[in-house]
Amino acid sequence: MVVGLLGNESSDSNRLTLVTPKSENDVRLQATLDNQNPTGLPVGVVRKKVFLLKLKKILWNLLVLLIIGYVGILAYQNISQYQRFKVNGQSMNPTLKDGQKLIMKKFQKNDKLHRGDVVIIKVTLKDKEYDFIKRVIALPREHLEIKNHKVYINGKYLEDEGSTMGEEDCVIPDDSIYVMGDNRDHSLDSRKLGTMKISKVVARKVIPEKKL
Repeated sequence: MVVGLLGNESSDSNRLTLVTPKSENDVRLQATLDNQNPTGLPVGVVRKKVFLLKLKKILWNLLVLLIIGYVGILAYQNISQYQRFKVNGQSMNPTLKDGQKLIMKKFQKNDKLHRGDVVIIKVTLKDKEYDFIKRVIALPREHLEIKNHKVYINGKYLEDEGSTMGEEDCVIPDDSIYVMGDNRDHSLDSRKLGTMKISKVVARKVIPEKKL
């Protein structure tokens, strides 16, 4: 070890300072630390800050992925609620044309039907099941009458377009609805098939421009 003497030219000439020169490795290590840590903060503090920054970045990326996944699930659920149908026949003229393609919302167990809703309903004819598209005319527990080509619900005239063929006088069961096509003279519906179970409804489409 080399001892260096630093003399003070002041009157306090007896004060001596011992200095131990750094080795070459110490000098290189200090230079490396200075280059990597220009802030001058202790290495432990710098490492903690770097760790927190990396952790923040990881958590942020994870949050973004969770949001994207959540939005994707919502979009899938929304899309899966709808189904494509194609009109076959003239029974819903002039509202819906033969061959017209529709996107209708699937009917869920807790959904409620309203008068005027256009629905897709399963109908069995000669042991074969068909999808009928009709309009809801009467709801559960309502009294329906068809007389003199007019429809009455609970004694009140239902103002719809055109005349209605047939005669009817019935109370709709709790679990059923009464449906008809808009083209009254060319529609196979509840006037011949009777009331239909709500459980047979598979989809519905509310038509704002034609409310009953």
